[in-house]
Amino acid sequence: MLPAGGPFLINAPQLQHLLQKISTVRAAVIGDFCLDAYYFLEPAAAEISVETGLPTRPVRSIRFTPGGAGTIVNNLVSIGVGAVSVFGIVGDDLFGREMARQFSQAGV
Repeated sequence: MLPAGGPFLINAPQLQHLLQKISTVRAAVIGDFCLDAYYFLEPAAAEISVETGLPTRPVRSIRFTPGGAGTIVNNLVSIGVGAVSVFGIVGDDLFGREMARQFSQAGV
């Protein structure tokens, strides 16, 4: 039982006990889910744009990760919470399907 009214300290055995039981926890996350996109550029492949006269920024690869409430979901999964459920609205497009794939891959 946690003390009411503010921060509390736990010792190593108490923390160990909590972590051993984390796999029995069931959590639900309701929130604003978004998909973070990371674009990795390939400067060596840049050329001058015919339309603008400026250098292009060719993309070598893209990596997606759940953001917003999705970050909380990933954190819960990574610390070993037994069951994590998500509730939110996802679009039926490339990004919505990618988010669903990411959650499925994480076992959510």
